[in-house]
Amino acid sequence: MIRLDKYLSDAGTGTRSTVRDYCRKGLITVDGVVSKHPEQKIDPRNMKICYCGKPVCYERDESICYMLNKPAGYISATRDDREQTVFSVMPGVDPDHFFPVGRLDKDSEGLLLITNDGALSHRLTSPRAHVPKTYEVWISGILTDIELASLREGTDIGDETRCLPAEVMILHTETSYKLTEKERECLPDSTPAVITASHVRITIYEGRYHQVKRMFHANRHEVFRLKRVSIGLVPLDPELQPGGFRKLKPEELEQLMSVKERQG
Repeated sequence: MIRLDKYLSDAGTGTRSTVRDYCRKGLITVDGVVSKHPEQKIDPRNMKICYCGKPVCYERDESICYMLNKPAGYISATRDDREQTVFSVMPGVDPDHFFPVGRLDKDSEGLLLITNDGALSHRLTSPRAHVPKTYEVWISGILTDIELASLREGTDIGDETRCLPAEVMILHTETSYKLTEKERECLPDSTPAVITASHVRITIYEGRYHQVKRMFHANRHEVFRLKRVSIGLVPLDPELQPGGFRKLKPEELEQLMSVKERQG
């Protein structure tokens, strides 16, 4: 799926702002119905898009998806007036044609997909898809059995519904963990330089705002480092250093393209 205004702009009908004006004037139809919503999501392969009654045909470039090992300190956006985006570490990848699939917070790191395929992005980020995403996190303190049960059964993070059950495994605990300056910035000001900490792997099946951090916070622990290590069946390539990226292999792209929305 792709936004109507982006599709028409890419097809040469006009700039995004010009296309929005065409929509307001009723000059654009989707399957014979006037569309005054430039943000409407369309599937050009299965929908007939017309401008002034004439079909707009545009063959987009092949579906391309990059795997980026996102370093901390960059935001998951195409452009920003104040912050450096992930495209700052991806020379040759044009943010006019590529965009992040979902997001990782500025201070988070790890696997981020960058694509030109709107349909793939929708397939992976749809709330109904429940695509598994696995993270390794470093948290303050040690999880109790009750807190582990809360994470595994579905944590209440203050939204209308509880989170879906997560898979959680404690990888390592340390009673004298020395925080770096950046890690301390993620914790309350009163946090000492040396703390008891845990290294945890967690798999979630949603993509709520700051979900992983909120899940641990609801269980009295703070995340001071977060790294995404897989999406679906595609793991982060261990050969990629922070800031490194490569195109997905055909079998990796096929695995992502095969994800389907779950009903119910």
